[in-house]
Amino acid sequence: MGLETNSRKKFYWLIALLVVLLAGAAGFKLAQKFSVGKPSGQPLVSQHDNVQKQEIPKDVLPTRFPADFPVEKDAVVEQNYSSVSDKGNFQATRSYKSTQSLNENEKIFTEYLKKNSWTVSATKKTSNLFVISAVKEYSQLIITVNSNAEDSSVNVDATLVDAPQL
Repeated sequence: MGLETNSRKKFYWLIALLVVLLAGAAGFKLAQKFSVGKPSGQPLVSQHDNVQKQEIPKDVLPTRFPADFPVEKDAVVEQNYSSVSDKGNFQATRSYKSTQSLNENEKIFTEYLKKNSWTVSATKKTSNLFVISAVKEYSQLIITVNSNAEDSSVNVDATLVDAPQL
């Protein structure tokens, strides 16, 4: 009777080992199929999109930005452009060094979005970072405010993304 119980235990362990090996092999195959860190036959982002980038004068808001978007008078604009891909994806970006604090910028942009009927879809705040994302019709506006502790600078990056309209 002891020998028969021992044989059953070995049999169950063998079955369990076989199940684990099969699950591991299936998991490995799935990981290869959906691998992000390794090139596969189909790229995650099309590498063949033709993107046209247009620099915009720094004293003008980028194309499609809301005309009443908050503009800081003494800000040093570092990037100001619009781009569109051959697939119709549109992006406009305005980046600048702000003379206002992280908290002041948070208040300005939060109030602006609410006042102008944008639907806030996400926010994130830490001691040196504020990010707010909002949507309105076919547009998404992502505003990132970053406070650099080393040089006390505050950088604002506002990006408007429009989905292709079918």
